[in-house]
Amino acid sequence: MGGVGLAIVLALLTFAATLAGGFFVLRFKSLPVELIGFSAGILVAVACFDLLPHGFEQFGFGAILSSLAGYGLLYAWHHYRLKQDISHLDADTAGQADLGLLGAGTLVLHSLVDGVALGVGLSDGHTGLGVALAIILHDFCDGVSTVTLVLRTRKDPVLARLFLAANAIAPVVGAVVVITLGLSEQSLDWLLTFFAGTFLYIGLHQLFPAALQSAHDRLRGLSVGMSAAVGILAGWGMTMPGS
Repeated sequence: MGGVGLAIVLALLTFAATLAGGFFVLRFKSLPVELIGFSAGILVAVACFDLLPHGFEQFGFGAILSSLAGYGLLYAWHHYRLKQDISHLDADTAGQADLGLLGAGTLVLHSLVDGVALGVGLSDGHTGLGVALAIILHDFCDGVSTVTLVLRTRKDPVLARLFLAANAIAPVVGAVVVITLGLSEQSLDWLLTFFAGTFLYIGLHQLFPAALQSAHDRLRGLSVGMSAAVGILAGWGMTMPGS
């Protein structure tokens, strides 16, 4: 299967994963915290055991700078969004609804970037499988977040489904565009380590804390930690040479 064909197949899997996450919330209203912890573990493992070592092998210390750029940019973006949320706490209901829809819209853009990361991983050839699995699991959680945001602000299932559809299509578009552009090997290496930084931020500062916050007792918190450990081991095993 050619690069574009494989990109389309894996991007369609992210499409299905996003829809599955959104419809899970529409049907059951909640998500097992262990699954969120497992997703966090996969993201951290792919970044630490696959993307960063490959980056070091290609251009050494530059891999650290590139990954720090990805980590820092995502941190700055989410910090800005948090400040915006706090500044709107006393706004009227319509303003809060607009803010919620804005948040759902940013998740769509986030999924477009996920598709770009998938396309970069497939173009590189060495890291495609790890990146694909990490993004598929992450987009499942993005589907959950998109529907939750819209339902909390507008309580409109039809609007939630529209945002979910946009979120599901975005990675397909991003992946196909990157594959067809034919980026240089050096550009791919820099982008891979950049996305390693974003994976670390998402896993350590979003998914894992969200799972722990939803675990209402010590035993459930332990199960979240074990799920994250299983995710790390699974990601490590998947990215070992020869796997």
